[in-house]
Amino acid sequence: MKIMIVDDNRKIRDVIKSVLFEQKADIFECENAKSAIENYDRFRPDWVLMDIEMDGMDGIAAAKAIVKADTDAKVVIVTNYDEPHFRFAARAAGAVAFVNKENLSELNEIINAGRGAGILRS
Repeated sequence: MKIMIVDDNRKIRDVIKSVLFEQKADIFECENAKSAIENYDRFRPDWVLMDIEMDGMDGIAAAKAIVKADTDAKVVIVTNYDEPHFRFAARAAGAVAFVNKENLSELNEIINAGRGAGILRS
């Protein structure tokens, strides 16, 4: 399995990686949305874990671009924001889930559920 973590904060990326340890996944990191879009086709992740607020393009716009280019893309928004309009925007952009950074353990639940539903490429 391949997972792309997109967050401008290295410490957060490291925490997410430690939470995902049980997945035994190949992990590719991007520190901004533009890099995620540029590297998506090359890495072809099963999951993209995308922050919202980053310099340059935000994660909602990047999620929309990735899902537009690959309708099978599984983007999960991982953010500190929990306001309804962010959840709505994420859903409209094609994200399959929305996780608050205070509840990162939900990422394993989402990925495991996805594996059970047969929605992973690998």
